[in-house]
Amino acid sequence: MEIKLYRSKRRTLALQIKNYNELIVKAPLKMKDEQIYAFIKQKEGWINKAMARLKVQSDFKNNFDFKNYIYLLGECYNFSDISLLNALPKTFHNVISSTAEKTLPNKKTFPNEKIYKKFAKDYLPKKAKEISEQIGLIYIELKVNTSKRCWGSYSRDGRMKLNWKLVILPEPLIIYVIVHELCHSRELNHSPKFWKLVESALPNYKTLKKALNNYGFLL
Repeated sequence: MEIKLYRSKRRTLALQIKNYNELIVKAPLKMKDEQIYAFIKQKEGWINKAMARLKVQSDFKNNFDFKNYIYLLGECYNFSDISLLNALPKTFHNVISSTAEKTLPNKKTFPNEKIYKKFAKDYLPKKAKEISEQIGLIYIELKVNTSKRCWGSYSRDGRMKLNWKLVILPEPLIIYVIVHELCHSRELNHSPKFWKLVESALPNYKTLKKALNNYGFLL
């Protein structure tokens, strides 16, 4: 584990996990090294757990190749494979990946973004309507949007937003996000009462919530 120590005119000591093998330590200017490393030792269990979680997420992320494949509803499609191509809606058949470079999406570009957005604008409204009717929680308006912070949101006036990148995820995780946002129609918070409402619709929501964290790199 690499430890990077930064001192500044701050009053408290803080730890930040940069990635699965890098620890950022922010310390007051005059704090002794012995105090700093004693604190790190004290937090060793938390640090190891956090880094192990980030390692799992990093390994998971590296399984994706967004240049050569399309990922829809948890399934992987190679456009050079006719049988897989035929499984997609016909409107997407003219999208073919021509590069062999393995890349992941970054802040500026997302390979084949148009195909995901087209699919999302068709799929997400239908799925949201279906789930809304099933669990009896409503929304006034739905917008499929681009967000770098969250998978979805629900406003006080009943307007729900869903991130188009949701369609990359397996369907159970999409359902979880939609149920989560619809539950905000009753509870505009994350109180125990809110989570009870989520659990009443999805008894396994904790498992789904944890699995969703692996896809955080997409945001």
